Amino acid sequence: MKSTAFLLYICIFALLSPLQCGTSSSGADDRRWLVSLVDLVELDYVDHCEKRADASWNELLGQNKGLAMKLERDKSFGMFVCKQTTDIKSALTAHALAADDNVLRRKVTLLLQPGDTLLETEQWIRLVTFGDNALNKIRFATNYDCGTSSNCTLRELHYNLARQQDEDTLRRMKQSWERNLPDINDYLEHILPLLRNASKQNSK
Repeated sequence: MKSTAFLLYICIFALLSPLQCGTSSSGADDRRWLVSLVDLVELDYVDHCEKRADASWNELLGQNKGLAMKLERDKSFGMFVCKQTTDIKSALTAHALAADDNVLRRKVTLLLQPGDTLLETEQWIRLVTFGDNALNKIRFATNYDCGTSSNCTLRELHYNLARQQDEDTLRRMKQSWERNLPDINDYLEHILPLLRNASKQNSK
């Protein structure tokens, strides 16, 4: 990516410039390095988000291997976030942020608390696999009860729910939707603890 290469050049120049002029203070060097690193990470975030958005759209359209690609993009994003968090922490010295560096401070705070992606790689993969598979099943199941048929799509279910008035039929339609939800015991025993763990990691 051209923009990343350009910023990498700036980053290297920022590191070498004190050696060339011999006038920059240690604090200025640290800040220059941190700013360059944050800029690079922001660009990488844009790349990952674009790829995840494309994969999510393809999965939503039901394209071949759409779910597999979405899982791959989500897993890759989680691993990237863990790495950039480590990089930012290593660049965050006592002199890297001035008292009036409010914008940079806010960026660093957001980068160091990215949500559930702070989970260990295996835990993150388990979390996104659970979520992506659950959403995929709900979207593309064809066993919904629409009142007059028990082989409906989610879109047909929504259409008929808005027009159905019989309470017993509505209850049956709702139950057909609930049958396609992920297993509640699996969620409580394995997924909810991961979310709690992620919350603890972000509060440190």
